[in-house]
Amino acid sequence: MRNSIKVLLTLITLICLILMGRYVYDYSLKKEKVEWWDNNTNSIDITSNDDLNFLDSILKEKKYVFLGESSHGVAEYNTAKGRLIKYLHEKQDYEVVAFESSLADPMVTFAKLNTSPISSRTYMQMTIPGVWNATQNLPLFDYILENRRKEKALVTTGFDIPSFGPTFTNFMTEWIIKKSPSKGNLFSKLEKDWLTKYLSFNDGAKLSDKEVTEFKDGYNEIIYFLTQHETDLKDEFPNQLKLDSFILQTLHNRIELMVRMSKTQYTIDEINQVRDLLMAENAKWLSEKIYPDKKIIFWAHNAHIRNHNTEITYRDDGETTFRPFLHKTMFEYLPEDMKKESYILGFYMYEGEFSDNENNIKKVNDGKDYQADSLEQILNQSNYEQTFINLNGQTKNKFSKWMFEPLYALTQGLYSEKMVVSKHYDGLYFIKHVNPTTYIR
Repeated sequence: MRNSIKVLLTLITLICLILMGRYVYDYSLKKEKVEWWDNNTNSIDITSNDDLNFLDSILKEKKYVFLGESSHGVAEYNTAKGRLIKYLHEKQDYEVVAFESSLADPMVTFAKLNTSPISSRTYMQMTIPGVWNATQNLPLFDYILENRRKEKALVTTGFDIPSFGPTFTNFMTEWIIKKSPSKGNLFSKLEKDWLTKYLSFNDGAKLSDKEVTEFKDGYNEIIYFLTQHETDLKDEFPNQLKLDSFILQTLHNRIELMVRMSKTQYTIDEINQVRDLLMAENAKWLSEKIYPDKKIIFWAHNAHIRNHNTEITYRDDGETTFRPFLHKTMFEYLPEDMKKESYILGFYMYEGEFSDNENNIKKVNDGKDYQADSLEQILNQSNYEQTFINLNGQTKNKFSKWMFEPLYALTQGLYSEKMVVSKHYDGLYFIKHVNPTTYIR
């Protein structure tokens, strides 16, 4: 009987030791994990002016910063990027912010600003596409206008091809028509026909040889007219340096897009590829010809600024099979020396609501739970509401292995992609809870 009791006590003791050991191990592992997240992430405190100081060392050798977003219509993305831009301008001497907007829209708007003052709200609406015309971006445009006469002003420009608003077309039509009504009417018609054709590509429309020739001949006629009146343009807008260069580059963009599209099969990937390729050529042109000595911030969707896009697979809503992207991004077409001086920051969110392009309110991930191997679920381990993670220089270990392995991630707030994040971004900006953009129409 005594032996049985001894055996039982021994077993109980062993079980207690095992459980205690397991508890100690789990506690130690949890503590180690918390320490890793604390040591490898940065908290963003939007109430502080010093929370972005960590960027000084991260971006020390970088001339170009690319700010992405996993979806349009996210209020916190706009606010966060506005704060980053102000900080980079004030503390790190970035002097140009290039939006995913028409190359010339910001420049002709600025030219008008020098002759007839406008509000920051109007300036924003004339400069960037509607998806970013939001109350959350007004502080940034207030800041831009407040600093525009300073020695180191923050200059706005674009790098995209189409103009989805009337800014450029109206400006040029008004200016040309004063000198030649026939040329002004020709330009107005060209712009209308060009945008109609561009938008029709998504519906399966194709270009005829006759249309390509008409666009080439028409825009070349306008280009020749402008070169003949280059002095007039400079005299009328003396404070707007290189306005003529922006206008001519935009018109060449119009021709190039149609010529290159005519040589494709008009698939979605080819449409995106032509656009991204021309955006890259504009970014290169800005960095080499217009602002060779200035540091530039680029603002766009993640899908235009990330690297190695064809290594990412995606699945649209309702689909079960993932397929690879067949086109490169704007960033991938940049010169290698420009890439080496760049930092790509991808933006992601966990939960809440956002506005789609039609201003419908949507729940992030349809309000569903995430898979364990999703980027959002992993980043949600952070103790911070807004978190910055520098992926550069990281080594693979039990806590960082997610950076080097395939993960699911959301794009447009709803659709799944699969990627190895360290291949595509230099850093991640993660926001736990988001709200819809408040649009200004």
